[in-house]
Amino acid sequence: MNRTIVHIDMDAFYANVEIRDNPILADKPMAVGSESMLSTSNYIARRFGVRAAMPGFIAKELCPDLIIVPGNYQKYHSESSKIMDVISKYDPNYSARSLDEAYCDITEHLILRKSLTNDHRTYAKYFGVDKEETILFGLDADECVKEIRHRIYLATNLTASAGIACNLRLAKLCSDVNKPNGQFRLESNVDSILKFIEPLPIRKVNGIGPTTALILDCYGIKTCKDLYGKRDMIYLLETQNTFEFLMIACRGFGSDRIQHDTERKSLGHETTFPSGISNNKEEMLKICYELSEEVSQELIQEGLKTFKVNLKIKNVDFKIYTRTKSLKTYTNKTEDIYEGIKCLFLNEWKNSNEKLKLRLIGVRACDLKDEQSLAISPKKGSNSKKLDDFFKNNSASLSDNYDENYFSFELRENFNFYCPHCSDYLQGNFEFYLQHMDSCFNKDIAENMIAMGYPSDNALQKLIRNQIEKVSKYLNEKHHESFRIFNLCKETDYDFSHFNYMVELFPIEDHNPPRFLQILDFCRSVDYWLKTDGKNVAIVHCKAGKGRTGTMISCYFLHSARFLNALDAMKEFDQKRCKDRKGVTIPSQRRFVEYYAYYLKNNLNYESRRIFLHSIKIHIPEEDFEFPKKLRLEIRENSDENILCQIKRSRSRNENSFNFIFDSPLQLDSDIRVIFLTKKKASLLQVWFNTFFLYFTDLYKELEDLSSLGSMEYDANSNLFSWYLKTKDIDMAFKNKNIHSNLWLMFKFEINNPSKEKIEPETSKSSISKIDQSESSDSSPTMTCKVETKCIHIDLKK
Repeated sequence: MNRTIVHIDMDAFYANVEIRDNPILADKPMAVGSESMLSTSNYIARRFGVRAAMPGFIAKELCPDLIIVPGNYQKYHSESSKIMDVISKYDPNYSARSLDEAYCDITEHLILRKSLTNDHRTYAKYFGVDKEETILFGLDADECVKEIRHRIYLATNLTASAGIACNLRLAKLCSDVNKPNGQFRLESNVDSILKFIEPLPIRKVNGIGPTTALILDCYGIKTCKDLYGKRDMIYLLETQNTFEFLMIACRGFGSDRIQHDTERKSLGHETTFPSGISNNKEEMLKICYELSEEVSQELIQEGLKTFKVNLKIKNVDFKIYTRTKSLKTYTNKTEDIYEGIKCLFLNEWKNSNEKLKLRLIGVRACDLKDEQSLAISPKKGSNSKKLDDFFKNNSASLSDNYDENYFSFELRENFNFYCPHCSDYLQGNFEFYLQHMDSCFNKDIAENMIAMGYPSDNALQKLIRNQIEKVSKYLNEKHHESFRIFNLCKETDYDFSHFNYMVELFPIEDHNPPRFLQILDFCRSVDYWLKTDGKNVAIVHCKAGKGRTGTMISCYFLHSARFLNALDAMKEFDQKRCKDRKGVTIPSQRRFVEYYAYYLKNNLNYESRRIFLHSIKIHIPEEDFEFPKKLRLEIRENSDENILCQIKRSRSRNENSFNFIFDSPLQLDSDIRVIFLTKKKASLLQVWFNTFFLYFTDLYKELEDLSSLGSMEYDANSNLFSWYLKTKDIDMAFKNKNIHSNLWLMFKFEINNPSKEKIEPETSKSSISKIDQSESSDSSPTMTCKVETKCIHIDLKK
């Protein structure tokens, strides 16, 4: 809120350049482009409905007197450079978003401006005339922006509009307010921002396109105020990313840092049919090939390769559709690009109710990488940022200016909401809302058990989390002293006094499974609480109330004999808690639920059992060209602080595996975390397991497809076990599209057996007991492992 961001937008830039050079067009409707497509139009033509990207012959039907002038892009580039030169005087770090549009931050300039003399703020009044008549501009932001716009006029004889605000999103919205040749400044305070943005149509907000706007309109949402007012419905109906973006946009949040992205995101070519309309399949495919060839040539010239291709088509009704397909690998070959485009086109042709008639076809290459980087780095992941990251980066500046009331979700007395469980639209106050969601959505998870998201007492987090005051009010009024909260969050905390200190902590790191002893303690504690009084209710939460919460509740399903099968228990939670049926998805979390099911089914006595790890192998399919060439292995025992080893390993281009071999077997005990990190220290693969359950080979037989346990083999000659995990069984890899589905890990280990008696894979309970007895004569395995193990740093050469 302490920055001054300006958005400069030229008025009908191409059209006004042509009018300037040919004044006879000044009072006539005109456009720049061709009969096939218009680039822009002047404001007179816009009154008739003429718009950019409209075919010229359609525009002439709307405005018969329309004059279409061919574009001269070399001239437009020349004029644009003059405009950007003026803007750079006020912010050298400005960002040009197109030839006629730019952002600049004048915060530092306004400080320096106070020391400028009048001469430095005085300019000729008219274009092409010396300083006979002059204008003196003032010192504040409004005067500074007027000066910028006037200097652009003096340099080009063209007019510009501007918006002034505290962030980029608001500045862009402001630049449209007083178009053409005007400016608007939005004061940097909460009341002014809300007064400005709430009545805006949602289509005005950058990032909300026609499809999203149409969907929101079906929900009765037309303005930003409507969108914020129905945030409860949007939270339930839309994905997390969509919800976060809409909440940021409708409240006027935006970045106040101007960033430059020099990497090219896509390139493409498109064409209209010579005859205007085509329904000839062969002709369309021929054009698809020619466009693919043009894209391929441009990629080769710029040293780029693409991983995704995009087909754009415009039908006879002028509706535009785009379809995207991922290729098998990065490529810049015409045949590969055309193969993807052909597949998309034939699918559209097949699904068309009538014979496909098109006006335009376009081919675009997306997800680009330069050829040099492909040899050394994996394909980039998503660039999307979570709302939490946004707040983390901007919390300092926001907290100084925004009060808590601005961020709080004060729900109206009565509001409409949608229940995804019973599929009904309901109306009521907040108490009715919570009661319905409790009885219809949450409480059905298990008898007297509720799953919920994190109750936040942080002003910023209240945008997307439960308000702790509302949750506290509801629980205290409905359940009085008959509720207990089981908090699984390790990364954050809140004031327990809101819940009469009826909170138990079982801290689990986000996106990770619990320690097995935590599962035992949790299930016993919940069971004791619920059986103490029939009215008692257990409320379980992590951050979102899905992964860690689902893991623990699924274990309690098994503990209470509600289910006997781990996969059934997790499926029940997924169906009751998550609209998308994706609750417990992380393989290691699912693995520990399966451990607990086996533990209960066989009435085991859990204890410390160590293994001796000989090696770990990562097999990489030959067609996976993007898997890193260098990795670092970290193995941690029971806690993140207890690092047992760190190994760096590299492979050549011809090698399709990483082999981590230990000079002497590594002793592991209890809960083990194995992490593979890239050269940039980013976690690529992760596996959690418990050594106790590697002793029971029958656990890994006849598994269902959804199991995350992996498979086990035994080599009698070497007395070694081999534990295999596929991509679907590996954390981070299972949903990473950049990692091939045929990748697998293999752990080779030996069970501690001082007598060197060979252990057959068909191990029975009696033979396991025999092994345990021989092991028990030793000192405590847990203590031995912790005392004897040292942190190992190894560099293995190719």
